[in-house]
Amino acid sequence: MKSFFRLGLLALSIGLVFSCVKEDDSNGTPTLSSFLRGNFAVTRADYNGSVSNSFGNIPTSGTGTETDGFFLFEPFTKTTTYLLSTKMEVSSGDSTKQYPIYFGGAGTFELIGENSIKINDAASGIRTYDVTERTATGLKLSTGYDADTLGGNANLVLSIYLSKD
Repeated sequence: MKSFFRLGLLALSIGLVFSCVKEDDSNGTPTLSSFLRGNFAVTRADYNGSVSNSFGNIPTSGTGTETDGFFLFEPFTKTTTYLLSTKMEVSSGDSTKQYPIYFGGAGTFELIGENSIKINDAASGIRTYDVTERTATGLKLSTGYDADTLGGNANLVLSIYLSKD
C-alpha cells in the first residue's frame, strides 16, 4: 500500500511539473519563462547617457571594458542573484576618465509579458529590464542606471548582453 501511495505521489508530482511548464509558443520558440532557467554570463555591457561631475554634464556612450558578471534565475522559487561590473570611458576635452559601473544583489523576479523582467531586490529596490533581443543562447536586457560613481553621477541606459552557461 505504501509503495502504491508513493508511486501515485511521484506520478502526480511529475504531472504537475509538466503541466506548469509551457515550453514553446506557437512559433516553436521557448517562452521567456522557460528560457530563464539557470545561469547567464554577462558578456558585454553598452552604455548611453551622461555623467555629471564638477566640469558639468558630459554625454557618453560606448561599450564597457573589463566587463564581468552573471544573472542566475531560479524559476521555481522566482528568485535571482546577479552581478554586473564594467568600466565606462568618458571623454572631456583632452582627457579621458574611467568610471566604474557596478550593481549586484539578490531578490525575486517577475515576468511582465514576454518582453520585460522586474527584479525586486530588498537592498536596491525594483529595477525593470526590457528584453530587447533574444537568441537561442542568450538575450539582451536594457535598463536605466542612475548612480553615483567615482567622481560623478551617471545617468545611463545600460544594454546588458547575457549568454546561457
